[in-house]
Amino acid sequence: MKLPGIPVGPHGVAGAGHPGGPETRVDVFLDYMCPYCQKFERENGRTLQHLVDGGRARWIIHPVAFLDDASNGTRYSSRSAAAAYAVSQLAGTRFGQFHNALFAGQPHEGTDGPSDARIAAVAVEVGVPDAQAAQLTDPRYVTVAEASTASAVEFGVDGTPTVLVSRPGVSKVYSWDGSTSIVQLVDALAQAAPAATRMGAGAR
Repeated sequence: MKLPGIPVGPHGVAGAGHPGGPETRVDVFLDYMCPYCQKFERENGRTLQHLVDGGRARWIIHPVAFLDDASNGTRYSSRSAAAAYAVSQLAGTRFGQFHNALFAGQPHEGTDGPSDARIAAVAVEVGVPDAQAAQLTDPRYVTVAEASTASAVEFGVDGTPTVLVSRPGVSKVYSWDGSTSIVQLVDALAQAAPAATRMGAGAR
């Protein structure tokens, strides 16, 4: 099943990566209004970026809208997810900063959440050009965010943050609870990989 997502390359650039890419892939399903997702980002975001920068793993972010009901009808989860996809496409070099800024300014559940104008202002503050920031509410990005949420549900994700760590021939889904670091998850999967995978494609 192909899941929509935002590949995070070196230095937080969306869509970038090492040629060929490392075998280990870390998919993170998150909601920008989810406080546990904020905690995950604070504890693991920098580490994930180091893994990417060092060529040890690929990191794919899947913004989803599970908490739309928690923003008084303003659908902040959907709006922030759509904005993340928009920035990844329109100003990919600023994606990492925008992603971090959304979590830094995360609203409390049960509040309206930032307006579209405020989300655009946050994008500008991290270096997204005005012309691109003005496009964050374009319906095509709303459609992508909706598809991301639907695909996550179809895949079996029922809460955030959910982490899928995979290598050729082996994968593991975690409902992250803060008890394990992302490095431990990556290392555990490497140990669980089939011997032929660990030794190289030509091994027998």
